[in-house]
Amino acid sequence: MRCVLAGLFFASVLQDKAPDGPEQRKVRAFLSGLAQAVSDRSLTDVRTLEDWKHRREATRAKVLGALGLDPLPEKTPLDPVVTSVFDEEKFRVATLLFKALPGFYLTANLYLPRDGKERHPAILYSCGHANDPLGAKVKYQHHPAWLAGRGYVVLIVDPVQISEIEAIHHGTYRYDHWHWQALGYTPMGLEVWCSIRSIDYLAGRPDVDPERIGMTGRSGGGTMTWFTMAVDERVKVGVTANATGIVATHVRNDTLRGHCDCAFFINHPRIDYTDVAALCAPRPLLVQSGQKDWIYPPEGYRPLGDKTRRIYGLYGSADAFREQDVDAEHKDLPEFRTEAFRWFERGLKGTATDDAVTDVPAIAHEKLRALRGPLPPDVRNASVAEEFPGPFSSQAPRTLQEWRHRAEAVRLRLAALTFAGEPAGPCDFQMEFPKDVVRDGVVLREARVQSEPGMPVRVEILRPEKQVGPTPRAFVVVADQDAPEPDWRPLARTAPVFKVYPRGQGGEAWSPALTKFARRAAPLVGRTLGTMRVTDVLRAIALAKETTGADKVVLYGKGEGAGLALAASLRETPLPVERLILDSLPDSLLAEPVLLNIARFTDMPELVSLAAPRGLIFMGRTPLGFGRARLAAQLHGKPGLAIRAASLTEALDEVSRGIP
Repeated sequence: MRCVLAGLFFASVLQDKAPDGPEQRKVRAFLSGLAQAVSDRSLTDVRTLEDWKHRREATRAKVLGALGLDPLPEKTPLDPVVTSVFDEEKFRVATLLFKALPGFYLTANLYLPRDGKERHPAILYSCGHANDPLGAKVKYQHHPAWLAGRGYVVLIVDPVQISEIEAIHHGTYRYDHWHWQALGYTPMGLEVWCSIRSIDYLAGRPDVDPERIGMTGRSGGGTMTWFTMAVDERVKVGVTANATGIVATHVRNDTLRGHCDCAFFINHPRIDYTDVAALCAPRPLLVQSGQKDWIYPPEGYRPLGDKTRRIYGLYGSADAFREQDVDAEHKDLPEFRTEAFRWFERGLKGTATDDAVTDVPAIAHEKLRALRGPLPPDVRNASVAEEFPGPFSSQAPRTLQEWRHRAEAVRLRLAALTFAGEPAGPCDFQMEFPKDVVRDGVVLREARVQSEPGMPVRVEILRPEKQVGPTPRAFVVVADQDAPEPDWRPLARTAPVFKVYPRGQGGEAWSPALTKFARRAAPLVGRTLGTMRVTDVLRAIALAKETTGADKVVLYGKGEGAGLALAASLRETPLPVERLILDSLPDSLLAEPVLLNIARFTDMPELVSLAAPRGLIFMGRTPLGFGRARLAAQLHGKPGLAIRAASLTEALDEVSRGIP
């Protein structure tokens, strides 16, 4: 049931939203439609408890995958170090550090009841974003203090970003770390792993009953409560505050402006937060939300509540799920704390109470400091985002059989982890053609093609004024509005050229604010700006097939465009790719174009080698993957599959000669 209570005002710190024009509205509507489809699909096919039990483990695996926790990291020694202990009236506090990963330290406080009992229920308190040099735990101390005074062992742990030994949450939010999307990294995954290891610590203590562990937190801490409870059955009771929404609302309302990266997962499985909530059933769960919370608004948390309540009902445990819906903004409210305490009393102790939470004396922040002395010599908190688990490093194949094995493995992973959110079938072309311009024997046509419904891209079509005979091949050029382009008119006198400006470029250029919104929203629907642009390249190939009758295509790209051409060639293309001309190809898959999860399972040298059978011509500087491409060509018995060209003219001559 929902209880409607009164609340207080909370002002969020957020990024500015630029005023929307027609282009902004079009892009936002497109991504909002994709997000709505994700939310609409969630749990709709679950009608019975058997339905849910049949898919529950698969859903859990999808959640772990979206967190970057598939496979789970190895549980290495926690090596806890207690740095101080002091007594308060009703409880004792220990300050401590322990390792969630080798060299990755968590700073925490442990609140212990002074009631003389040997074993206690325990609660993991996960902090939200409350800034302090000594970590967020000092700002949320009133939560563990009250609970410890009532017989709970409480571990309160600093979040990754607001800790005594900091890492970064704000990768895409503030620092444009778009390569995190290629790594499949989200700080949400790291935070959930830290919570799992924190539960390991609690469950291993002799004064804790491991069968009576709960978890709670608000805002970012509420998010971690959701996800940790979903994937770790040891959490028997949960309370999550100011942290409930769905994918559709996050994108449609652009709540991304108020959230750092730890609020979102890498959604190649295209799950919703409702799937996460369902995994908590039938364990007792209290969800606390504010009707004026703009980053978690009612149109997000109420649909989630309705779907989650239905899953609890299938278990016959409707009373184990409760919503507290208050008339308040995003705030740490006394009424939330009271209901949370009562919920834990019932769920972990089996007792009912009408006691209300009251204020407790604040402890001086300095007493709660966990790090006393220099940083540990093995600390690597600052670099964890690049190492969790870090980019994949491939090995050169020794035989053609090894090459084929890796080619198939990478193909499957590209389909499942990188391009799963992209449209698979052909598109119904809706084109706008202004008047043709004829100049120097070339017909120039400017086209706007609907690459996807509501998502136009610009394509320049250059073709011979007088076509003699059939068209054996078409050329698709991946344009870059920010880079100088070759003059394609000489080639267009003999062969059609389709110059595609992937979305956000050319006549459809996006503002920086809109680009950032699209780049942050896309992973929530299983895409990135890079994977969407690969789709645009495939649409240009399809357009070439439909309008010219060509039976093969040559792809050209420079810089980011070379990466898009390479990626497109590894998908199912509407026309066979005869050759790729790759000018100044990036050395790393962490560079643009950023493709979802791709650096988790392959690297640029391997990707280049897998494209070698299509015929590679490299221009510009020699890329890191050139040697691997030559090796692949030799394994196929055709050294000419991977060559260099000093100029575009030389590259086109090589295309005309064919592969020796």
